[in-house]
Amino acid sequence: MNLPHSLKIAAPLAAALLLLPEAFANGGGYDVGGTKSGAILPFDMENIAAVAMETENLEIDLGTTGADIRVDYRLRNTSDKPVKVRFGFPVESGSGSKLSGYRVTARGVALPYREAMQAHEPPDDSREGIMVTAPYPIPGTIASWMVSELDFAPQETLSLGIRCRAPYFTHSWRKSISSGKMIYRLSPAAVWAGPILQGKVTVRAPFVEEDDLRIEAPVNRFKRENGAWVWEFSNLEPALADDIEIDVNGGTEEHPVDEAGTRGTYIIQGCKYGQSILAPAVSITSSSTQKGNIPGLEARDITFNVRNLPQDYKDDGKWYVWGTPGSGVGESVTVTLDRPSRLAGFFICPGVQKGGGTFDPNTAPSFGEYGSVEEMDVVVNGTWKRRVRFEPGAGSRRWVSLHACPEEARTIRFIIRKSRPGSVHNVTCLSDLRLYRQLSKEPKIQQER
Repeated sequence: MNLPHSLKIAAPLAAALLLLPEAFANGGGYDVGGTKSGAILPFDMENIAAVAMETENLEIDLGTTGADIRVDYRLRNTSDKPVKVRFGFPVESGSGSKLSGYRVTARGVALPYREAMQAHEPPDDSREGIMVTAPYPIPGTIASWMVSELDFAPQETLSLGIRCRAPYFTHSWRKSISSGKMIYRLSPAAVWAGPILQGKVTVRAPFVEEDDLRIEAPVNRFKRENGAWVWEFSNLEPALADDIEIDVNGGTEEHPVDEAGTRGTYIIQGCKYGQSILAPAVSITSSSTQKGNIPGLEARDITFNVRNLPQDYKDDGKWYVWGTPGSGVGESVTVTLDRPSRLAGFFICPGVQKGGGTFDPNTAPSFGEYGSVEEMDVVVNGTWKRRVRFEPGAGSRRWVSLHACPEEARTIRFIIRKSRPGSVHNVTCLSDLRLYRQLSKEPKIQQER
């Protein structure tokens, strides 16, 4: 069994139908990846067939670690009798795949909801020789539904709104790691009566640069308008091909079998490829007067030396970061490569992130305790520059593309322009820097069998 790399984390209003093969056909061919049974309350299919989705206005604001979802519907009971419908908003499978801030309103009033778990059968893994137990959270399938009920008067038209925060996930499978992908499913709306008469999808990326983001599906539907990606449609009978897939944070990392050797790891972003630059191939300096560890803050589990910034896996449980006292605004770090190279980009954490190995959770530092970077300039060879923004409080690494830089890089300077203070320690940090050289063709990667 090959598990998909795409990370599917948000979905539109959908019928919480009984997930049997017949129901898939009734739902416009919608299938959640081969699951055969459901632990959710079924719709009365006769009633749901009477309710039409006249309009859908979907707004997605992409952050560093998750997306803010705002979707508003106009629904109409097409029958001459009262109708009660039960509907669900799907929650995707995957480690930590939980919505936050979920709220559903109708007629301007909040509706109660409950989470109903979706039953899964374990995958057929006999060819892989892997032991699993049911229920098994298969990536790319629905884990649960946020279920509510709604009463319609005869011929009533009403507004329904859903708000939530959907986190991004990293999906690891063997030696592959997919980072920061999401799918917003339009296809479940097929169970409502008729097509979606009018719809608009607006995708904004306030903390992701345009060349770091790729809308991979559906193809050729979105247009750039006023700094956003917009897709308007009418009379849409949504199918699987209409689901929205967005790569937010760097594509897929591949870790070959010989990852401990000189090849390092790879990044695959559509038709763009990069190879990691290992820590011994760079030198690094800091403008800060604090060149090494910070007196009074050096602890058993954390070290602040600037040489820690390029990630070099150490299985000792320490947290390796660079830190400068105070806000750090105007301070910089300069990385010098062993040879000039066109760069694909880099990963970096704007604060404190663990370096490697096991650690003691009772003494380990947390992201918010230390200051973090919200804006920085990245300057290549002292000439080419781009501004990078980080979502406030987003305590994880993000990808920054450098494909647009026309120069071979010898030096890369990271200059702090804006920071967020820590709740405990007055020191601003960066960590987990991983640089990638551009490759001219797709690498041949040997994986374990």
